[in-house]
Amino acid sequence: MEISGKDEIEKLKEQFKIKDEKIFENYEKKAKFLLTIGKRKSKDKTLVIVGGQSGAGKFRLRKLTNSEFPDAVTVDFDELRSLHPFYKEVNEKYPEITHLLLQKDTNDVKNKILDYLISERI
Repeated sequence: MEISGKDEIEKLKEQFKIKDEKIFENYEKKAKFLLTIGKRKSKDKTLVIVGGQSGAGKFRLRKLTNSEFPDAVTVDFDELRSLHPFYKEVNEKYPEITHLLLQKDTNDVKNKILDYLISERI
């Protein structure tokens, strides 16, 4: 689907923004669970935030990080975005700008998860 201009993108961002607090909480809980399953609390904390364009080598870096630091939590924006409750719909309709349309919610979940990881010493 063709998008014409910033105004249309802003309207789409608002359309796909999570407005229901329970839905956002479920998104956060699911992401938190999937990122921390099998991880232990530690005095030596390692947190890896992965970002970059498609094909930049994020997955390869993640595999290396996980083998070197098995209890490290890797926060991958692509993974967080794919857990967004509207991801499938947005990605089917607007695959080229899915990242833009879901960026706010994904970033908010990322920040909540980082706060949780720090407070729980994971």
